[in-house]
Amino acid sequence: MLLSLEDEPWRPSRRLFEISAQLSAVAPEISHPMLATRKGDGPRWYNTFPGEHYHLLTALCRVLDPTVVWEFGTDRGMSTVALLEGLRPDALIYTVDIDGWKTKSGSWLLEEDFTSGRVTQVVSDMKATNLFTQYAQTLANSELIFVDGPKDGVTEDIFLELLGKVPFVHAPIVVFDDIRLMSMLYVWRGIQRPKMDITSFGHWSGTGLVDWCPDHSRVKDGAPRTDTNRSGDILVARNPKPLNILILCHHYPNYVPDLLLHGLRKIFGESAVDYPRKDILYDGVLGQPFLEKVPGLMANDKGVDRSDIRTKLMNGFFQMVICDIRAVGDHQELLDVNICPLAIIDGEDLPTFIKPGKHVILRRETDGGDFSIPVPMGMPIEVLEWIDRYADIPKTNSIAFLGSRNAVMRDRNTLLDELLRIFPDALIDSWDLGGVGKWQGRDNYYQSLQSCKVVLSLPGAGSDTFRYWENSACNAAHVARTMPLFIPNDFRDGREIVRFTSIRELAYVVERILSDKDDWREFAARARAWLLTHHTTERRAQTTIDRLSSTFGS
Repeated sequence: MLLSLEDEPWRPSRRLFEISAQLSAVAPEISHPMLATRKGDGPRWYNTFPGEHYHLLTALCRVLDPTVVWEFGTDRGMSTVALLEGLRPDALIYTVDIDGWKTKSGSWLLEEDFTSGRVTQVVSDMKATNLFTQYAQTLANSELIFVDGPKDGVTEDIFLELLGKVPFVHAPIVVFDDIRLMSMLYVWRGIQRPKMDITSFGHWSGTGLVDWCPDHSRVKDGAPRTDTNRSGDILVARNPKPLNILILCHHYPNYVPDLLLHGLRKIFGESAVDYPRKDILYDGVLGQPFLEKVPGLMANDKGVDRSDIRTKLMNGFFQMVICDIRAVGDHQELLDVNICPLAIIDGEDLPTFIKPGKHVILRRETDGGDFSIPVPMGMPIEVLEWIDRYADIPKTNSIAFLGSRNAVMRDRNTLLDELLRIFPDALIDSWDLGGVGKWQGRDNYYQSLQSCKVVLSLPGAGSDTFRYWENSACNAAHVARTMPLFIPNDFRDGREIVRFTSIRELAYVVERILSDKDDWREFAARARAWLLTHHTTERRAQTTIDRLSSTFGS
């Protein structure tokens, strides 16, 4: 987790290499005449280099020569003054802290820093939405941002989501402090932009630089490209080189292969070839044909070349072939002549027996012990945006489980009956209105989910259900029955999700949330950040391709 980069797709951009080369030359020569004359309390850490980051902050200002700098985490102001020492006279610093600088005993800041107009303190929580609204213009003009937040497991996730929506005029460099603290590892590893760990001449607890590119034109030489949704959330690394992938499809909707195809097309564009054309997916059908179609689910495939697939397979045109287990029989002739690396994807509710051979197995329902590569479902951004339409509706109900009942799932039926007895205002069985087989549409379904403080995931015919990923996108606390599955980068119990094994545990969890002993908003914010970082269809496709590339040795 801490040191290995072999599974990190976000490597430094050329710009970061150039900046770090300059910093390594400039930082050792830095002195701090302003700090040396001040009488702030505590050790004079600015004299310790390397090991502390004050030389580095001053050097960054000299190398980048920014006109607007933002700092998140003023504290006593030693970092603020170090930044000030490297800036030209007309440059501005905005420094954010939840407490005013005058409330800190032994501050390194002076009144003249503020009366000069060079420093402005914003007294605010750094994860407050109104902070980003009120200072939208100056934030958009920032060229250097220093982030030294509380590392509390909540703030950085929400802050990164808000920062991702800022329409930057320039391509700022963002400096993250303490990236090697255990509480910051997932934050740093989750940032999906060109980045570099420069701890060796920064802070002993970790210093990282991020090339915060607001648009694709800013991305330098071979750096992974980014994609965003309409809200500006950064979604996934783009491979710098196209990869020719053939996805052999079955005509009927099937969540796991369809969601994987969706992600592959997002990343690789028209070089990801679905054959035969998955018509229903382009029509917006996802999972259940009787549900409303998802508008714009798949991009236009006008440039996808599906001609002469047999010859291409014989000549090794594709770097990889992925075949839905349901389609193996339909495409056996193509598989017989194929010389390309092959993966068979088993997205069924129960693991399907697949005869051993020269192929890799991608499996939805696995505990990780069967030598398959786990590929659970994921979240298409188009569905996330639909769910987001109702993110701000009033919370009028306690807990929702909007699923059907059937005779096979008697334990689930019993749990739901007991849950409804304990919480009479719960939304239970609303998926099937009145038990008459009249399915509720997506629009009403998502609106109902978003009206609850808690959303519940229970196994269906399989353990990995699309409901699990929909619930993770809701503005609510997500609780789920413990599943016997291995899901890479799964939501963490007590942080993005709460897991239970019995109705007693479930009731206890829900009661704590309804009584505000546990804040559903914090669970929701962490879950959304984790979902965007690890579980969009793009991210699922990228990690799957990375695993396959490693397995095939290419």
